[in-house]
Amino acid sequence: MEMHERSPAGGFALYRRGLLPEGTSCVAPLGESGDVAVGTTGGVQVVSGRGQQSEGEPLEPIAAARGLQVMCLVALGTQTLAAGDAAGHVRVWHWRRKTLKEVVNIGVHIDAVRILSNGGDILLTASDDGTVKQLNVLEGFSPSEFFTPGSRPCAVVARGKNVLVGCCDGSVLELARRNPTAVLLRRMELGVAITCIDADPPVPGARVLAVGGGRLAVWLDPPRGSGPGPDEVQIPALAEPCPGEYSAVLLPPSAGANMSGAEDFLVLSATGLRRGPGKGKPWGTPAFPRDAIGNVAAAAPLVRGLPESQSFLFAAVSPEEAARYAAQRPSGANGAGTVLELFELKLFSPSPDEASPERIPGADVTAVPGSPGSEPSADARRYALDDAAKKRQEDGDISAEAEATADAGDADTPAHQSDGHAEADSAGKVEDRAVRNVRRSTTFSTPTVASQARARS
Repeated sequence: MEMHERSPAGGFALYRRGLLPEGTSCVAPLGESGDVAVGTTGGVQVVSGRGQQSEGEPLEPIAAARGLQVMCLVALGTQTLAAGDAAGHVRVWHWRRKTLKEVVNIGVHIDAVRILSNGGDILLTASDDGTVKQLNVLEGFSPSEFFTPGSRPCAVVARGKNVLVGCCDGSVLELARRNPTAVLLRRMELGVAITCIDADPPVPGARVLAVGGGRLAVWLDPPRGSGPGPDEVQIPALAEPCPGEYSAVLLPPSAGANMSGAEDFLVLSATGLRRGPGKGKPWGTPAFPRDAIGNVAAAAPLVRGLPESQSFLFAAVSPEEAARYAAQRPSGANGAGTVLELFELKLFSPSPDEASPERIPGADVTAVPGSPGSEPSADARRYALDDAAKKRQEDGDISAEAEATADAGDADTPAHQSDGHAEADSAGKVEDRAVRNVRRSTTFSTPTVASQARARS
């Protein structure tokens, strides 16, 4: 099922892809054909996320790896998947020809691995044991100590040569990756336990976002050589109430947008999926009524889709399922047994000639073309054609940009750092090659890949 909206800041389509396996805890994009890895209480399953399932139909299973309770997943490029499990292990699989082949299974922590973050040449892990560790991708995922905050880490994000750690005491710490130990660069405070953090690539004016405990805040990177010291707390540029939050991600700001623009971020909560507050107005007020995107109940964090697409995946309870369960559950029952669905949100580029925003009539989520009872309106068909034309144009722009980037050759300039997704995709390709070499070597040594990485830098 699908919903469209257009505004001067662009539009979106929210797709219901199908029912997820029982016990789903997390999802991650995998491969280049729309497949999705799903972490469950019984292992990892790969499902097809591009089908046109009828309402209530399960996603098509493709492959599985069983025998572990998955706590978190992260894609390392398009052909490699990593998972953290309840026993403190990190496992890595290579994905090729619709098959998962395990290449790494290593004990990293003494308690459950809750968080994984792709840092290109390293894989960051955080655990209930209170530590943050790093696995060297180019040396067979060999683990080493990185940082132990004073409070249990709740969120970790690799940010170029820096790392952000969000803690249960409400602090957000930015650290530099320097041997032999991490160096604290700055400290931010949300004041409540962190649920998740996100960040732009590190350049002056870039954003760091944190949510948790009904609050949301955004900080700006100070100019180089200035800003508060590591013992001072940086003041946020934006602080808003954020009731029922589950996770949030930053969006690239559109032309003319400021820190309180509606294009700044997405928030997924127990009550729906929404864009940022919009010019400082509280959510849900008549002054800004178009903040709601989908009336879904979050069950897993937002994750970015393929690097070339402006899309996001998440697991949630549909409005129908939430209403059915609320009507049937006995007093005091929990949510066990509730069926989760895979949703995909696609964002579209702004259209300068759309002076008057128009909303497709319908409920929060309407039918995907091709599913039963989903005859699209004339407006919906027009929008679909517009989107197809825009996608072709964007593909051309991306190809031209990639050629220009290849000619420039300096991957450390601020111009290159401004495109975090392209940088992450390039790092992912290095990881894919590293993992292939791991499979060929019993010593987990990958000098060829390491030399290629040094050449790129």
